Amino acid sequence: MDVTDPAPIGDAELDPTLDRFSMREQAPPFEDWWPAMYTPERRARLLARLAERGAITRETRTYLKLFKEEVYPEADPAPRAALHRRVLAALEAGGEPDPRTLALVSLAHAAGLIAKALPKADRRQAAELAGRDRLGSLVAAAFKQAAGESVGRMVAKGGLAD
Repeated sequence: MDVTDPAPIGDAELDPTLDRFSMREQAPPFEDWWPAMYTPERRARLLARLAERGAITRETRTYLKLFKEEVYPEADPAPRAALHRRVLAALEAGGEPDPRTLALVSLAHAAGLIAKALPKADRRQAAELAGRDRLGSLVAAAFKQAAGESVGRMVAKGGLAD
């Protein structure tokens, strides 16, 4: 992954990351930069941005009259439905989907979300598409490594029964 245009895009969340990548001769390996992309603070900022744009709402739910949880349900199901239709159309066409759809399918496949999001008949085509996307392959490898490390930590701490 190389920066083709280092000019800021005007996004307070993305511009610092673009700047960090632009200062390098070669992009750092995926496993070096991806963990830094997800922090609780960044998650909170991104959720706030989505709420400001009206994509989600913020609610506090109480369980057993003791536990509170912040949840973010979608405000309007239409964008998700349109995205679902776009992904299904890309899978049915048998052609090459646009780069954004390919990236979404690849990331969803890497995260293990395909089985929950697509009918069984479309899962094989989604896996094939994901295999052609470089970013999806990198994310899949990072997820697999992170899962292995998590299980390793749980076993080391005695978190799994024998």
